[in-house]
Amino acid sequence: ICQIALGALVSAKFAALACPAFPLCGADIPDGAFLSNLNPFAELAVGSDGELARPPTLAALHWAHRLGAHVVFAFAALLALAFIRIGRGARRLGIVVASLIVLQLALGAGAVLAELPLAAVLAHNLVAALLLAALLTANWHIHAAERAA
Repeated sequence: ICQIALGALVSAKFAALACPAFPLCGADIPDGAFLSNLNPFAELAVGSDGELARPPTLAALHWAHRLGAHVVFAFAALLALAFIRIGRGARRLGIVVASLIVLQLALGAGAVLAELPLAAVLAHNLVAALLLAALLTANWHIHAAERAA
């Protein structure tokens, strides 16, 4: 949920290009910049030319989203491996989770490297929703197994 919220903030604040390189950010991140970007109601800065201003502090927000992606990847990969080892119907769910997590990381990196084509960004959001659904399904299976035991 936190990772999805970070992704929504990155999108809403147009911070996706604040880190133009991959796997590292490729931008200087000022100290203390992360907390200043967590307010979803803060107005976007507009320059005198009418263009959106992208302050360097936005790189901290995007970097936090990338770090969160690694945490989600690690936990989802462990969950997928556990489900694959269980076998039967759980094996299929483990393969789905593993496939979605790899696809999600590839789409996120690809979208940034391609300078955010709309199709890549939409695919990244769609796979995020599918991954959330798969993880919720996995959670349901875990709790159903606990209740049966």
